[in-house]
Amino acid sequence: MRTVCVSITLLLLLVVFACVAPQVPSPTVNHFYANPAHVSQGNSCTLNWRVTGADTVTIDHGLGTIPATGSRTVSPDESTVYELTASNRSGVTIADTSVTVSVLPHSAVDVPVINHFESTPNSVMPGGIATLVWDVTGATSVSIDQGIGEVPASDRKGVIPIGTMKYTLTAVNASGEVSASTSVVTMEPATSQPPAELTSPHIQEQVILNQPFTINLDSSPATGFQWELDYYEPDLVSLESSEYKPYSVPQAGATGSQQFAFKALKVGDATLKFSYTHAGEPLNSTSKYYKVYIVP
Repeated sequence: MRTVCVSITLLLLLVVFACVAPQVPSPTVNHFYANPAHVSQGNSCTLNWRVTGADTVTIDHGLGTIPATGSRTVSPDESTVYELTASNRSGVTIADTSVTVSVLPHSAVDVPVINHFESTPNSVMPGGIATLVWDVTGATSVSIDQGIGEVPASDRKGVIPIGTMKYTLTAVNASGEVSASTSVVTMEPATSQPPAELTSPHIQEQVILNQPFTINLDSSPATGFQWELDYYEPDLVSLESSEYKPYSVPQAGATGSQQFAFKALKVGDATLKFSYTHAGEPLNSTSKYYKVYIVP
């Protein structure tokens, strides 16, 4: 009888512990992309990924279990969509990247090359901002669907996906066109709260309607890193200029300030996202969020 009571007590303790144990968030796929995203048949490309918060990470098409961060060279015989699956006890996060494989006639060897086109991160909470990053060579025009339209050959752009959205980049020249796609997954939050970076941004600032304002970010361009404006709301603020100004006395971790000058256009609350990124590793970046309250 005593043994039964002890067993029941232990069972109840386990149930209570399970109820009060903190909820572990689902894994985050910070990036998963192919470089280049378009190859000729017989050539190779490299899959690159970084995942946080996962117990196991796998990629299909025979790649199997992989480290949370790494790269792998692949040589697909045909256009292939690679799917990465990251899992922990709270759930599963899936991201995919596509590699377009073409057999080109001799006259079409000069079609554009999409060196990379991917989102960072590949998964966000509802209302979260993902950044599309791309680099294309040899194109006369480059465009992205989902209402984005014509874009430069190499750039970054923040987007707020609704549900799971697939973005397709198309590069065109006289020899033909190529395309690559990336998907951003909107994950269901553990609670009904919006993303932490939006409810508690790094910086909050109040500005006056029709007045200029400046955001200064510590920078050291000699390291190859610089701040990029990934996302802002052009109906609320306009970007007037961006320049780097060195400090007379360098501070810890920074030799100067990258200054972004804006003008407030409309009363409202504007969100801005900046990323400190390296040209050689465009998806390996850290981000800062600003909330600008524009008042009359």
